[in-house]
Amino acid sequence: SESSDGLAFTEIFRFTADSFARSFEYLNRRFYFGLGAENVDIFNPYSAANNSLLSAASGTILSCPYDLNLPEDDIEYPQEDEPVTPPDPNATAKAVWDANTKTFTFYYDTNTYEGDGITQYALPTANNWDTYPDWNLKDATDGPKTSMTKVVFDASFADYRPINMNYWFSGFSSLTTMEGMEYLKTSSAGYCTSMFGGCSSLTSLDLSHFDTTTMKFRNFFNGCSNIEVLDLTSFTKFSDLRSTFSGMSKLKTIYVADVLDCDANSTTEDTFKNCSA
Repeated sequence: SESSDGLAFTEIFRFTADSFARSFEYLNRRFYFGLGAENVDIFNPYSAANNSLLSAASGTILSCPYDLNLPEDDIEYPQEDEPVTPPDPNATAKAVWDANTKTFTFYYDTNTYEGDGITQYALPTANNWDTYPDWNLKDATDGPKTSMTKVVFDASFADYRPINMNYWFSGFSSLTTMEGMEYLKTSSAGYCTSMFGGCSSLTSLDLSHFDTTTMKFRNFFNGCSNIEVLDLTSFTKFSDLRSTFSGMSKLKTIYVADVLDCDANSTTEDTFKNCSA
């Protein structure tokens, strides 16, 4: 039935026999009822049984036009989804520094990157507050830190879930560009101390895909002195605000979600220190 006011209803169609639907969709003036399947593995999104989750192979799909008089040629049918391809079980996460192009690229694949000016680093596997990545060890004065201008997250990296992002780009004062941030999946990340601390040449950051549920932010943007606007509407939780925005001398605007969970035990010391704008 349909209604324009929620009070009076007009019947569109009816089932003439007892039945039920496990899913329902309305698309391009046509109704679709999924009668379901028993072979779907809901706990394993990469299961072969799920490759046809939205296709007829996963169970009978009953279709009915909104307007029974609508010519068949005017109906657009949904396309079957491409099968989900699981990541290669031999893939490893790595960060590759190219001194020739001053670019730092993150991959999750089976390749080994080498050559003149190329250095490959493994990603941290420990989730401690004092964990440093191999490319930015504590007190380091050489390596990518001194000249990196660009960071790229390759599409393959979307299959990886980093657990520690401490100091990933801390002190990278020449960094101006970050690409592929949508491929950085943070749902398992813990400590992220000073991840962008001291990135004084950055003028913007796309954090719209960040999942902050488990992230700890201390000094996260500390010293990002050229960023004027931060869009943090994807952030749902702050667990440690200590010096998070400290030293952002040009910061004028922060956009946040309607509901933002700030841990009652969170430290707020120097959160906005030297935010002079």
